[in-house]
This record gives sequence, structure tokens and C-alpha cells, in this order.
Amino acid sequence: MELAVEDPPPRDDWQDLCTLLGNHFGQTLRTLKISPTSTARFNELMRSTSRAGDVELKHLPLVHLGRLPYLYRLEIELPESAIFYNDDLAHLAQVCPNLEIARLCGQAKFPPSFGPPPLTLEGIIPLTSGCTRLHTLAVVVHAADAADETFKVREHSSRALMRLNVGHSWAKDPLAAAILLSHIAPHLEILRWFAPVSRASVIERPVDPWQKVQDYLPQLQRMRLIERSLMPKPVVLEPPKKAHKEVDATPITVQRGVLVRPAYVDSEMQVDVPERVEMEVQALPDTSEVEVDATPAVAEEAVEAVPQYCEQAIEAIPVQEEKLAETAAEPEATAEEEGFSPTESSVSTHSSLAPMIPSFVPSVHGIVTLPFRAVRIYTYYLSLPLRYMFSFTTPLMPALSDYAATMQKEPQSPSSRSDSQNSMDPMSPSSPSHENANGNASMHSTVGH
Repeated sequence: MELAVEDPPPRDDWQDLCTLLGNHFGQTLRTLKISPTSTARFNELMRSTSRAGDVELKHLPLVHLGRLPYLYRLEIELPESAIFYNDDLAHLAQVCPNLEIARLCGQAKFPPSFGPPPLTLEGIIPLTSGCTRLHTLAVVVHAADAADETFKVREHSSRALMRLNVGHSWAKDPLAAAILLSHIAPHLEILRWFAPVSRASVIERPVDPWQKVQDYLPQLQRMRLIERSLMPKPVVLEPPKKAHKEVDATPITVQRGVLVRPAYVDSEMQVDVPERVEMEVQALPDTSEVEVDATPAVAEEAVEAVPQYCEQAIEAIPVQEEKLAETAAEPEATAEEEGFSPTESSVSTHSSLAPMIPSFVPSVHGIVTLPFRAVRIYTYYLSLPLRYMFSFTTPLMPALSDYAATMQKEPQSPSSRSDSQNSMDPMSPSSPSHENANGNASMHSTVGH
């Protein structure tokens, strides 16, 4: 089977390919060759002919490869995916035990900027010792010093490895590399490598270290074989002698019969049929109807807000004082001498005041139209200073003193006043003389000199 893959292949696709080869072709696959596609080859050719610099190498894991017991030829040639580790070759030896030819990117070149290859010369021991038929191997390694325990195990030596191609491998110590190689492959016949050549096709000096390994290897292999030949050969035990004898092994058969009859016992059991009782339960829930009067209580309230009216009248009569100048003093006369009674004096007093009032009444009567009770109350308290002044008057002014005496009476309510008017004399000075057009009572008094 020959496969052309992209270089470098995607990691997931490469794992799927390794699993597919082990599951579907594990029992039939004999040869496997993996090479780059034409695009990858063209890119590698352009990179090698130009001065684009060294290519960046990547790891190609072989640990995902399935078991291929019949595979004897494996070739992997990829320009970029050329890095292998010691674990990859150990896993390859387990899954491919019958491998005879293995070429794992033998032409890859590791520049000094990248460093030595991760795969060491000691790391190929699991492959050479596990694959007993491996006779051709091409791989790039780093020939470093090996551990002492490696030389103590004789099983690490391969009797089948005849051809080894190390390509552009690194060799730090040629003598140590030759000693290790003589232990791994004592029967190695061909050792190949790529010598660094300049553009003038002249081999560079000093001598390549692998050339020294090639020079040391034949003498070391000869010494290694001589030492192993001097070792005592292991004692081989002869198998015991065998003799053929015949024995009649025909089995003796005997026929026997055994009558097996189970014992039956008839038993009866009377089972009374359980009595059945039918019961009915009325599962109707008790319901009751309750009515609640949810009518809200309404109360009506009324407040009588009728305003009260009252009518008041004020009689504002200005008080006038008249002073009389007498030239001759006249003798005072008593009441008896004058010949009139107190009643007549009161009448004359009111009649004497009559000429004084008309000059002031018309203007006040046209303005003030209030009830009579308010007029009397107002005039009562307004006449206090007048009464106080009239108390000091002379006997020559009897009319004013009588008027002041009548004003000292406290005003009465209209009801009491109406009762008193009915009992009074019509000729009394306090009786009303007339009523105005509005129904308000007004008093007219006369004052005489």
C-alpha cells in the first residue's frame, strides 16, 4: 500500500489513518509506503534550490499505529515530518514484529540551528532486538554515549542487521559510536551516510566523523566476535528417548435402566366461598345555602343652614345746645304759682323741644331706616355724656333737664314696649307719633323754649 499525504499531515487525520490501518488491514498488509503529495514535493524542491533557509521539521508520531503482524516493509519519506523519538521505535517494534526493511526519513537533515536529532543510536536497540528479521534500516540518529548497562545485555545484539543508513546523523565521538554500533550490529556489512559537500562538489575537511566510525567498525566487530566465540557454549540437554506403545483405550459401556415414577397423593380441601355483602355509601357532600345581606347601611342626615336675619335701625340725632343770655333776672316761680301740673310740664317740655328737632330730622330720617330697638339702645349709651352735662344745668333750662331724665330710661324689647304703649296715655310724650313707609318706628319730640 502506497499513500500520498500532506506534509505535515493534520494530527487528527494522522491518528485516524493509523487506527484505520490497524483495524482494517492488520491481518493482510505486508508493505506500506508513505510519501508526500506532488504539492509538498514541489515546495520542497523550491525550498532546496533557493536560499529560503532551513525547513522547520515536525514530529510524526508512530505510537497511534495499530498492530500489523504481517508487515515486513515500511517506508516513510516526508520532507518536513521527519522527527522521531525513542518511544516511536519501541512501539513500532511491538506492533510490527516481522519487520525486515524500515526506512524512516533517512534523508532528513537537521541544521545546527535546530540541534541534534531527538532519536539516539541507543534508541534503535528495541527495534533491532524486537524485530529479529530486520536486516535493512535507514534512520537519522544522534550517536551519543551509551550507558554501561547497555553493553551488559547480550540480547541487544542483532544477528540479522546487515545494512544501516544513518544519512545526516550526528556523531560527537566516533570511537564511542563505533563501539556501540559493534555491540548492536556485530554482523553489520554496509554503513552509509551523507557527507557534507560544498557547491564546488569538494568534500569538506576535516574528515567526516562517520568516516572514522567506518574505519573503526571492522576491527571492533572482529574483536567482539572473537570474545563471544571464547565464551563457553551453553549446555544443550538432549531430549529423552521416546518409544511408541499401543494401549486399547476402548471404553466399556454398560446399559442400565432406572424406573423413576413419582408418587401421587390425592388431597381435597373444602374452601368456603366468602360471603359477599353489598354496601352502598352515599358520597354526596352536605350542602347548605347561606345568604348574607351585603347591602351597605345608608344613613341620611340633613343640616338646616338657614341664616338668621335681623334688622337694626339707629336714629342718629345730633344734640344741639343753645345758650340764652338774659339781661335781667326774673324771680323764680314755683310750680304751684305757675299753675301747671307735672304732666303739663312734661308736655310743655316735649313741645318746647319740637322746634329744635325738625331742623335735624329730615337729613337723618332719609339716611337711617333701622329698627326702633336698636335706635333706643344706641341713643341710651350715646346720651351718657349728655345726661352728665345736663345734670349741671341751671333752672332756666327745665326742658333740657326733663329730656335728659326721659333719656335715662333703659330701652325695652319690642314686645314689652308694645305692651307698655297700649297702656300709656296717647298724649304721653313717649308714644309714637307716626310710622314710616318701611314699618320702622321713629319718634319726633318737640322742645320749646
